[in-house]
Amino acid sequence: MSSDQTPLDKQARAQAKEAERLARRAATSSRVREKIEKQLAQQELERQREALIQRLDIAKLGIQALTRESFGEATKSFLVYLALLERAKKVNPGRLHPSQFDPKKEMVELVLVTGIYWDLARTYDRIRGKEQVREMQAYLNQFVVFSKDSSYKALCAETLRKYLAAEKALHRGDFKAAYKRLGGTTCFIASALLDVSDVETLPRLRAFRDERLAAHPAGRAFIRAYERFSPPIASWLERAPGGLRKAAARLIDLVGWIVSGTACRYGPGGR
Repeated sequence: MSSDQTPLDKQARAQAKEAERLARRAATSSRVREKIEKQLAQQELERQREALIQRLDIAKLGIQALTRESFGEATKSFLVYLALLERAKKVNPGRLHPSQFDPKKEMVELVLVTGIYWDLARTYDRIRGKEQVREMQAYLNQFVVFSKDSSYKALCAETLRKYLAAEKALHRGDFKAAYKRLGGTTCFIASALLDVSDVETLPRLRAFRDERLAAHPAGRAFIRAYERFSPPIASWLERAPGGLRKAAARLIDLVGWIVSGTACRYGPGGR
């Protein structure tokens, strides 16, 4: 049979064998390549894990220093943490953004970096000086950016509200603006007096609005009218003399106390 093969048949068989050999070689090469790629991916994951542990350790040192009120040491640790995170995300200094994080895989670090921006903003708020004020404003802005579309936005807004209500902020205008950007409330007048009113007033008014007024057509109409006409009054109160603002705050506190009693008496579980 083999003696009857033509040169073309022999050439075809040789080409088939060569094609088979090349296919086996390609398959082997593909398996080797896949193995190498898996090894490289594993090494990259390990490198990222080690970098994360390093960042978390540095952030922990900053938090511990802050607890001891060693603000300089805390600031240094937080700035090193941010620099390492910026390097890991391959962004320029000050250019971190929530869109660079995977919320499912990096939620812990998202919460951490938000808290660090808040601690830096508070720390720089204690220092007077143009450069320090600019730093404070930058960190406060980043705190808002990382908070406003997050699942913990309400907690961040409440943190701002308590900081303002405790009269700790030296640059109250910046912190009040940040609170408004977070959409903490549409109680414009109460927000304008946030730094001079009782700490419980705003939550009381907000609860009365959400639990009582919003439940009825007349109440919803009142809310719409309030949101339309109160911003100019709130703006005027923000610029009013301190004595007048405190008097207005006492009146707002009284309203908050009254509606709180009303909500308890007639709200869910009441009469």
